[in-house]
Amino acid sequence: MTTFIAIYITLLGLTLGSFLNVVGLRIPAGESLLHPPSKCPKCRARLKTMDLIPVLSYLLARGKCRHCGTRVSPVYPFGEAITGVLFLVMYLKFGLTFEGVTGMLLVCLSVAITVSDIRYMLIPDKVLLFLHHSSCFWFLLWQMPHYGITCLVL
Repeated sequence: MTTFIAIYITLLGLTLGSFLNVVGLRIPAGESLLHPPSKCPKCRARLKTMDLIPVLSYLLARGKCRHCGTRVSPVYPFGEAITGVLFLVMYLKFGLTFEGVTGMLLVCLSVAITVSDIRYMLIPDKVLLFLHHSSCFWFLLWQMPHYGITCLVL
């Protein structure tokens, strides 16, 4: 059973890594995360579902756009792969515990920040604010069972 969960966690990490690439590239550029759909930066051809499979699509297309043959940046599959691997590491180290989920959240934020920093040399405030708010939420969630309502007052 643990093997299936590990595979699922890794696939979840790969998929979220793909989304985090979008976050890291679009938020600093002031673009929407949902629209327009992913496209080739050179020929602007909309990517099909088979072009969006994390890491595998990049390998099958040999790192090139299927439409125009332009090289695709290796940042995309690297971000996806590192997220999948780090999710697996968090699961193997901590399991599906509070610490494991916290580690996975920090992996997500780190990947989005790294992609943005590589491309624009900029860390978006929206990502940092999300980190701040989620940290406060996790702290309260973690401390409530230990200290009860007093942690809200302090």
